[in-house]
Amino acid sequence: MNQAKLNITSYAFNIQLESLDPGSGPLEFDTLLRVFSKLKSSFRSFIEIEFLKNETFKSLLCRKPGILEAFKKETELMVLSMDIDSLRASIAPNLAEHDDVLFEHEILCWKREKFQAYKDDVIYLNYLDASSVRRILDSYSSAERIKIYKPVFDIIAYDKDYKISLLDAAGKCCGMIVPPPDVVKRQIIQPSSESLKAV
Repeated sequence: MNQAKLNITSYAFNIQLESLDPGSGPLEFDTLLRVFSKLKSSFRSFIEIEFLKNETFKSLLCRKPGILEAFKKETELMVLSMDIDSLRASIAPNLAEHDDVLFEHEILCWKREKFQAYKDDVIYLNYLDASSVRRILDSYSSAERIKIYKPVFDIIAYDKDYKISLLDAAGKCCGMIVPPPDVVKRQIIQPSSESLKAV
């Protein structure tokens, strides 16, 4: 493993997909693709929203309109390692040192900080903790929350035939990505009256 990949791996979150019915056989490949696709969509929205909240980046966008797309492309989630037999994956964006101008030290630190925030406020969030839920309700508009959280809720709904476990760096299960109770889910991703009027 090269040094850059080793460096990125230290920031990754690790998941394992497991069938809820061991007797039903392995999960379909489409399930795996859907999980990765929804995580990618969620993180991409998160990065765009955080980018546009940063005044320095917003001013840069006025001078270089294509920078946001380049920025999102440079921070796409990657599967760093994958064990097909156990359906374990290590996931992170490209946070290694880079020669590109987008990866100046301050921006690289911002990206690492935001990926940690994404893990804390989306992947690892305890949706039963009222203060944690309140924090994300206060941090993002209804439209922003739908873009960030709905893709994740779509892959962890109670009607799924699998669960997504969280693993530590040693590969031991340290929790699960658990669907929020319906009342909390509605709080987070229900469109506001303002956004409904705009439709």
